[in-house]
Amino acid sequence: MAVSKYILTLTEDLTCSICLSLFVEPVQLECEHNFCKSCIQAYWENQGKVVSCPECRAVSQQKSYKKARVLANLCEKARQLELNPGLQQEGGSRCLEHDEKLKLFCQDDQALICVICRDSPAHSGHSFLPVTDAVRKYKVRGERERERAFSL
Repeated sequence: MAVSKYILTLTEDLTCSICLSLFVEPVQLECEHNFCKSCIQAYWENQGKVVSCPECRAVSQQKSYKKARVLANLCEKARQLELNPGLQQEGGSRCLEHDEKLKLFCQDDQALICVICRDSPAHSGHSFLPVTDAVRKYKVRGERERERAFSL
C-alpha cells in the first residue's frame, strides 16, 4: 500500500501548478520552480517587463527560464505508463498483499487500496473514494488552495 502513496506523490511532483496536468515542455525559473513553457508564457503575457513566479512571487527583471530536461524525461515516462495499462498492472497499481487492482483511495490513510483491503480491520471505519473521484477532488482542492494563496 505504501507504493501507491509514492505514485500519487510522484504524479504531484510532475504536475504543473498552473494547468494541473503533467508538464509539457517543462522549464525552470530562476527561483527553481517548474512550469509548462506555454503556461508560464501565458502567465507572463499580462505582466510588463518585470515578471514574477506564480508559486513564490519572486520578481525577475526579465522573462527567463531554462529547459528542465530531466523533468521532461520523467513526464514522458509517466505518460508511457498511462498509455500502456499493461505496464501499470505489473507495477504499483496492484495491491502488494492481495495482488488486486488498486481501485479505491482511503481518505484516512491517504493511500490507494484494493477492495479486499477495504474490508480489513486496518481500514475499519475509514472513508473511501474511487481513485478517479479522489484525483478530481484533490485537484480541485489544490486549485482552491492556490487561489487562496494568490489572493493573500
